[in-house]
Amino acid sequence: MIDFRTALNSINPNKESGMQANSCCRICSALTTGLFALLIAGPNDAQGQVPPAPTPISRMIESTDHIPAPMMTSVDSAQGFFAKNFLGSQSCTASSCHGNPRRESVTGSAAHFFFDADRHQRGGAVLRERRSKEIAERLNLPQPAWETKECLVCHAPAAIQSENRQDFQAKLAEGVGCESCHGPARNWLTLHHTLEWKSPEIWSSEIKEEVGFRETKNLLNRVNDCADCHVGNANQSVNHDLIAAGHPRLVFEYAAYQSMMPAHWRRSEDRQRQASARNSSWSQPTSEAWDWLLGQLVNAEHELSIVSASGSNPNAVWPELAQYDCFGCHHDLRTKSWQQSRAAWDLKPGEFQWGTWNLGLLPELKKSLNDVVDDRLLENVSVLQKRMRSPTVERASVSGTVLELQQQLRQAALSLQKKGLRTEDLRVIQRSLLNDSARFTNQGWDRSTQLYLALVAIDIGLSENPYMTVRMNPAREVTYRQLREQLSFRDSTKLIPPLEHRESPFRLQDHWSTIRQNFDDLTIQLSTEPQR
Repeated sequence: MIDFRTALNSINPNKESGMQANSCCRICSALTTGLFALLIAGPNDAQGQVPPAPTPISRMIESTDHIPAPMMTSVDSAQGFFAKNFLGSQSCTASSCHGNPRRESVTGSAAHFFFDADRHQRGGAVLRERRSKEIAERLNLPQPAWETKECLVCHAPAAIQSENRQDFQAKLAEGVGCESCHGPARNWLTLHHTLEWKSPEIWSSEIKEEVGFRETKNLLNRVNDCADCHVGNANQSVNHDLIAAGHPRLVFEYAAYQSMMPAHWRRSEDRQRQASARNSSWSQPTSEAWDWLLGQLVNAEHELSIVSASGSNPNAVWPELAQYDCFGCHHDLRTKSWQQSRAAWDLKPGEFQWGTWNLGLLPELKKSLNDVVDDRLLENVSVLQKRMRSPTVERASVSGTVLELQQQLRQAALSLQKKGLRTEDLRVIQRSLLNDSARFTNQGWDRSTQLYLALVAIDIGLSENPYMTVRMNPAREVTYRQLREQLSFRDSTKLIPPLEHRESPFRLQDHWSTIRQNFDDLTIQLSTEPQR
């Protein structure tokens, strides 16, 4: 059996995260940290068909005709344009551009703020670590991970565009660098600091995309860019084979990840820009809550793009086990195991929970977002989840539903980005989530953890509003900390044999009822405190 091993790492806001100065935000941001480091390791447990042998980067460099197009999802229409257009992060780091070493300006010193502490810049270095070497060995890759295209596409995208070995080494060292998010810079580097560039009449967003620039100030573009690697898309994903070989499972929640990033931009301007785009004001929920809402829709759409790609490829593994609840299979068979002591939906023998991470909370949004999430969207979610429970589901039986649901989610995300959402709407979602907390905890770790992250994001969104007279109750902060601990995993490197509950999160075996009680306590705390 595959052993689950890792720990939740509490972030120190004063050490490397560059968090906001507001103490409430620092506390809440810490509550969201670390629920994403789930690692499934086991060299002999990969299941399904063996994927095609990855292409060695060394061979690509020798023959540049075989250099693939880079990862692009938000600007798919221009995908073929970008070959060899990555210049590398050094093109952004001149002292007169974004590399001023004095760090007097966020914009002028953005490269330093990024390379000082942002973990993305270690993406390439990770591929040289022992864990990556072991993953490559377990998958029988013909070359090391740091020379494998399928690894580089997320860990060091610019390196795929290298024209020689020296250039490759430099771009590998920068990891997920500036152009990984802002787009290959060859065709806009000398333009983006001009007055004309700042004029939408001359350089519209569409024209900027055509020359390779990604408009990260647009929140929807930003979430999509993050989801390309942290969730996956039709061209790239972390499948069950990779997870079984030791790659961390992708459990991404945008609001939490965004709060952990050391900002190399002005957060206050970012929030005000988002509010202006929605024609909203400070009297409405602020960025953390909006990030969470939009992330739910975007992540679900990306998950479905993986389903669609697998379903249309007869040689792909079907269904992809990485999209199921891990603990549907990985649990003890003894009578009193935590998995068997609770009712997991209305599953029949041989059925497994599907889409529990990225599609689990969509139905709850309907209760306050009727003009964004319609009945047909929820119907498609329900149909798809029921059909995908069976490991023998036919590809053709779900293809139409998947494609329609993808379109509905894209449209819902566009509508949500423009929508003005009242604070009361957010409270409706909050109360709805808590009213259904018993059902969520009955359905396992994925849904319980998503519920926890949603409640924290909503509370931060409400607490960020300067016109709110009541901040988060300290008792609720304590409850959130308890939930984080109970949902976290043990650090296997610190365990003393014999290992206990290897297949389940820390304390889940004996404290499932306590988790449910903590969610009940949150309901009571919210019902008895003054309205904010």
